[in-house]
Formats: sequence, C-alpha cells, structure tokens
Amino acid sequence: MRIPALAVCLLALCSAPASAQDEGGETQLVWLSTRTFAFERIGQFTALRCGPDEPRAACALFDRMDVSPQIDWDALLDKARRAAPKKKVKTEDLAAPIASAYAVDRYNGPWKVVLSAGGGRDTPQFLLPFAARVTPDFPGYRVTLRADAVSEVEILRDAAQWQAVCKSLGLDEYGRKKKRKGLGKLFE
Repeated sequence: MRIPALAVCLLALCSAPASAQDEGGETQLVWLSTRTFAFERIGQFTALRCGPDEPRAACALFDRMDVSPQIDWDALLDKARRAAPKKKVKTEDLAAPIASAYAVDRYNGPWKVVLSAGGGRDTPQFLLPFAARVTPDFPGYRVTLRADAVSEVEILRDAAQWQAVCKSLGLDEYGRKKKRKGLGKLFE
C-alpha cells in the first residue's frame, strides 16, 4: 500500500515540536508541569532528564538544555532521617512527604524535592530507605534556539504567563501546535 504525499505532509506537521520563528531565532516551549523526571546525583549537582515513560520526541529539547539544580542531598537526607517515623508505617502512608526542599536550576527555575519513605528498586543507593520526587514549581520554559543550540531560556513562572506566551505563538495550552480543521488550513 502506498501512502499519499498529502498524508505524509500531514503526519510531519502533526509530529513537529511546538516552535515559532522570530527575528532572533527559533522559539520553542518546554512544558514541564505534568511530566515525570529521572535524576542522577553528581556531587552537589543533580542531572535531570525526562522519565522513562515520557515520549522521547517531547523531551529531546529538555534533555539538551542540561537542567541541573543544586540540591543539598546530605542536608535533605539528614532532615528526613530526623523526621522519619521510628516505627513501621502502613504501606498507604509511604507516599506521605517526610522532608522537602527547594532548589534552583541553572536558568533560575525553582524545583521542589520531596523525600518520602519506601525507596524501591529504582531508587538510587544514596537515597535508601527513602524515595525522592523532583518536580518543577513553574509551568515551563521558553527556549530560543540559534544554529540548533540553546541560546536563551526564559522561565514562565505561572499559568497566566504560560497561557499568554502560548497565545502569542498560536499554540494550545500545552505549548503544542493547534490542530487545524479542514483542508484549507493546510495552505495558509
């Protein structure tokens, strides 16, 4: 079976990342609020990348940005050890936060780190017996690319700022290209 050229063009348009071309370079939005993140401790730095269940195409730019907040893991673990229950807890209580802290990434984006009881098999050795969750405290980034390299990053601090940028770039509320209706929209 042969795929018509129009279908191939439609598929390419639908799978392209959300971006807009401006006078200074290509602008892309990186949505973070509903994503999961994996992390690796490298001294005081924490290398963040998209979690294993996230689509690779959506996370390629985030992984290239090399977001690495400085988290004082030793202080956070000490705080968790002092606050941890001294007796066994019910399994439904394992997700309750024991200790938390804020960290700032290299672009001044605020991230929240939460430790809870019950580190599993995917938990890094230095965190045991706790589990950690690293989440952004902002909706996402506005990234400007020049020569296919990250040249400028702006933190979009709240939902209103995110929505305003999405609207100005003609994107939906998640920073993706809006779905167009009808064949006439293909030729705009």
